[in-house]
Amino acid sequence: MQPLNTTSNEVTTSNDNPDECLARYADLFDSIERTPLTQEQRRACVSDAPATLVLAGAGTGKTSTLTGRVAFLIAHGLARPADILCLAFAREAALEIDDRLQRRLAARWPIQGFTASTFHSLGLRIVREVEGNQPVLTELCSNPQALTGFIHEQMLQLATNSADYAGLLFEYFAIVEPDLVLACEFTKRTHYLSACSAGLLQTLRGEVVRNPFDCLVANALCLMGVEYDYRKHYPHSVFLARRRPYRSTFYLRNTAVYIDVFDCARPADEQCAAAVLSHRLAGIHQTYGTRHIILWEEPGYVFDIWQLIERLNRLLWECDEPAQISAVDKTSCRTGNGQSQSNSYQNTQWQQSRYRACLQGLFDSARWSSLVEMLATVLPLYRQFRSLAVANTEPAELKTPCQRRRLSVITKLMQPLASAYQARLDTHGDIDFDEMIARATQYVATGRFMVPWRDILIDEFQDISSPRFALIAAMLRQRPDLRLFCVGDDWQAIYRFAGSEIRYSTQFAEQVHPLARIVPLSRTFRFNQALCQVSSGFLMKNPSQNRKQLFATNNDKPHVITVARQQDGLAVILSRLQQAQSTQKSAVLILARFAHLLPDSHKLNAYARHYPGLRISASTVHASKGLEADYVLILNMAAGTYGFPPGRQADPVIESFLPQPERFEHADERRLFYVALTRARKHVWLLVPQDRKNMSVFVQELLRDNKVAVRRPGAVAASIVGWWNAMGQSAVAGVSRCIAVKRACRSRNAWCPWAGSAVLADGQKRPRAGVIDKIKRYIKGLGIRAEKKNRVV
Repeated sequence: MQPLNTTSNEVTTSNDNPDECLARYADLFDSIERTPLTQEQRRACVSDAPATLVLAGAGTGKTSTLTGRVAFLIAHGLARPADILCLAFAREAALEIDDRLQRRLAARWPIQGFTASTFHSLGLRIVREVEGNQPVLTELCSNPQALTGFIHEQMLQLATNSADYAGLLFEYFAIVEPDLVLACEFTKRTHYLSACSAGLLQTLRGEVVRNPFDCLVANALCLMGVEYDYRKHYPHSVFLARRRPYRSTFYLRNTAVYIDVFDCARPADEQCAAAVLSHRLAGIHQTYGTRHIILWEEPGYVFDIWQLIERLNRLLWECDEPAQISAVDKTSCRTGNGQSQSNSYQNTQWQQSRYRACLQGLFDSARWSSLVEMLATVLPLYRQFRSLAVANTEPAELKTPCQRRRLSVITKLMQPLASAYQARLDTHGDIDFDEMIARATQYVATGRFMVPWRDILIDEFQDISSPRFALIAAMLRQRPDLRLFCVGDDWQAIYRFAGSEIRYSTQFAEQVHPLARIVPLSRTFRFNQALCQVSSGFLMKNPSQNRKQLFATNNDKPHVITVARQQDGLAVILSRLQQAQSTQKSAVLILARFAHLLPDSHKLNAYARHYPGLRISASTVHASKGLEADYVLILNMAAGTYGFPPGRQADPVIESFLPQPERFEHADERRLFYVALTRARKHVWLLVPQDRKNMSVFVQELLRDNKVAVRRPGAVAASIVGWWNAMGQSAVAGVSRCIAVKRACRSRNAWCPWAGSAVLADGQKRPRAGVIDKIKRYIKGLGIRAEKKNRVV
């Protein structure tokens, strides 16, 4: 390491090794923070490597390490305050670092010129200095409603003015969105039937249909402008089986033509059965003199709906009832070589009018809003991939043909929107965050901005994305003597959905500098050793995470996690915590994977009134990063769509624009759960469903691997004894005695909240009237209904 003389611009050589620095600045490290820095923190502060990564686990004092590093650089003469740049991802974090350094260092040295900034502020500064004016941030990057409104308006204009774009929208809603895969694409009939029953298939007109081919034919008829009824009862009394009247697949209203469609069943016996049924239906219509068409599925229809339209039109001509497409229109639907056109929709007046007519009913629908919101999510990612920072990056390859087609259509829908977005920025002279980082990277790379800093410190390095890393890399290339000091924890990398790349932390030497040094901080000051072991063991099952050991200063409690049943509600747990409080308030943090699962503000205010000894707050797990509390309650630890981990699959298209996912199952969600667990200083409650089969796989894993530290939900009756005792043993002694019998309660007394709940005993004793009133008032105030149990063993 080369020290920088604080009184001149000359660089001199220092032969001080880290051990000598530790001894020389022991007093500094003892007093720079309220508590002395640990030996690991000190070794990180005096690192002489060109790039250093401090793996600061939860509660290990990363901000103190940053403070110590800045103090060491100034005290040792390696840098002046103006030579140091500290970067954070959030404005609050940057302000906290700046405030901490002002309070800790200002009394020792003048630190004017020190810069604590966000990446966005840094990009803004670089662009301003190079271009000579202050860039104006567009509201489209800071106001989600403004962005969705802009995309909605642009899509309406494009659908009106461009037949190509209207055709893409038709293809999306008619084929891509319902994820149509015809039976002929499946190797097994059972797989096809499972896919048909997995979700609702909706046509352009909103009907829910039985299978993909029905949906495709309905959308083709819609494009042809043919009015139809789906699954209309045959007017004559015809039964195909007992209590199964004949209903044709489609009935064309204007021409009185019945259409029955058949998919391609692979097994020979089912194919024969379908053929027999088709002959039977033809005979029925011949008997009653009604016009009838049989339409069989073909593989090419889903890739080229015009083939299906031509087939339908030919069948209608044979039925002496041509559809509303004229011969001229049919000719315009074909390419010059006579072959049916596929996705190259020609700009004909008829096609544009038909596309517009098909889409008209969707513009105000939930399906349209869903597409607009999805495109608003993809737009920043799309622009990021097209930026100068990652110009050679392409979206990840998707597995199935349907996914690849969906990505292709959405990319084509996105291209004119991205152009319109850029035109809007150019017209108004605005800039967004992504372009600001891209321009700043270009200006640094081309030398138009000269890097004035000697040392760069980065907080929460695990959250860095490719464009931001490209900016740092450009600085390192311009100034090879630049020292990089990063503090982060790959165990807490939870922002992949925003573009964060964990590989810069897990492959630090390969990605940043071959002579990089990694310094782990293993001593946590937040939680005890039991929670440390449970959370660390849970996360390190992912082999791609950096290996490190955390040790706690507190080793007093073996039981740190309690599994409680969700139906008990928060009131029981909060009441127990309230009863256990002394004069000092305890902080309680309620967490959920999704925001809609959290208690609203009215309920939080009610909790605050009923539990004055607790400071209760609520947050999503993502937003809780950086928070801590005495007690943490994690809601809805269940399987399913909104469980933890969520049962719903991520959108493959959005995933294709994000950094490459890890192969380890639930890697992102596992880190997110680790963050939730490590917010607690004392204890964690996991609220699970009543049925163990619906319990989160994370909870099942904790129960399986930790026999002592994790408490299981236990016996019903014994739990309520503890609950009543917490309310006051003297007032409800009679009730608690009868509960202990553990037999089903057949009482229907209105005063008893557990009447008929299979909790109280047959021979329960009725308490005195005054005691009854006290219980009712207490329960009503807490909003508790028929609470059952939560035995903590």
